[in-house]
Amino acid sequence: MTQEVSRSYLAVFLPFLPSERIKRGKPPDAPFALVEKQRGSMRLVAVDKEALTLGLRPGLALADARAQVPELIVFGADDRADTVLLEWLADGCDRYTPMVATDPPHGLILDITGCTHFFGLGSAGLVSDLAARFARLGLTAHLATAATPDAAAALARHGGDDVRALPITALRIDADIHNALSRAGLRS
Repeated sequence: MTQEVSRSYLAVFLPFLPSERIKRGKPPDAPFALVEKQRGSMRLVAVDKEALTLGLRPGLALADARAQVPELIVFGADDRADTVLLEWLADGCDRYTPMVATDPPHGLILDITGCTHFFGLGSAGLVSDLAARFARLGLTAHLATAATPDAAAALARHGGDDVRALPITALRIDADIHNALSRAGLRS
């Protein structure tokens, strides 16, 4: 009789991947944002931590952002460069498990089933080691473990340790379904 193994997944969410990619080169000495043309105007698609603390958010029109933060430095968004960095990070995670997948645009999923004993302290040791590696690379990383890849990704993106407490927006579903669930009174 075979014993069923419970699966364990580790999700990594890199909320500032595009801006931290820029900082890995020659870091600007002022708040900055990455922009692209959307719906006929230039819009912010990513910001650095400093711009975020000044109230700038992705989706904001560049003209409005410059009105709020005149010293804002602007770079063109480069999805390909972000993808290359994400793939490079995934390759580096092979030291933890052979089962690593990118979770675009800013995430990774690692199947850590049976791999945690190499790092001491079980999955906590592996998570701690990986978090330290991302920090050394100058990358902000939110990590979470769960029994399914989607649950781990939702926890990494939205925080907390109980997937049932997350808002319905944590579900990766169409906006129409989000709206229907909200109208039905569901919040988590």
